Amino acid sequence: ETGELDDELSTRIIAQTFPSNLTGYPAISVPVGWSDGLPVSAQVIAPPWQEMACLHVAAALERDDLFERRRPLRYYGLD
Repeated sequence: ETGELDDELSTRIIAQTFPSNLTGYPAISVPVGWSDGLPVSAQVIAPPWQEMACLHVAAALERDDLFERRRPLRYYGLD
């Protein structure tokens, strides 16, 4: 609740990024919305050696204004 390490949550998060990291596929996460006061992102994965395609899709998602930029309700960072 206060930001300490949660092994179960960390394992679930890593499971989403591990396949692209292991295979070397270019990937990027882009904020696309909110759920229960917390930001949600979409992960874009492109074929090998297609980094620019991945960046183009991410830029298009950002331009689409799907994400209202604001501080999450549960914010533990420093100002």
